[in-house]
Amino acid sequence: MGIRGSNLLSGWLDDNDLQLAGDFKGLGHSQIMYVNRGGAAGKVMIVDYAGQQPHGAVTYSENWGDSHLLDGWLDVSPGVGASDTTIGSSWGTSWGLATTRSCT
Repeated sequence: MGIRGSNLLSGWLDDNDLQLAGDFKGLGHSQIMYVNRGGAAGKVMIVDYAGQQPHGAVTYSENWGDSHLLDGWLDVSPGVGASDTTIGSSWGTSWGLATTRSCT
């Protein structure tokens, strides 16, 4: 079993995966965006831990192949940060994700 008896985060906490905190869904509090860089199963998942659900509530999930919106942005890079940009429920909405890349 995963964290606190849940399998929710199995495969989302590998060494090369990302976990970012921010108000991605515009709820007035932070959620956690998990990025699975493994290339299989889930790609991006946003979990809200502020509610009454003991293991958090998944407010967004995307599998590899569902969308190409974040392709190239999820590669391993020296630094990654999140902004206050809200992730909406429609495609094409701006993501609050930025990376630092070397130009050399």
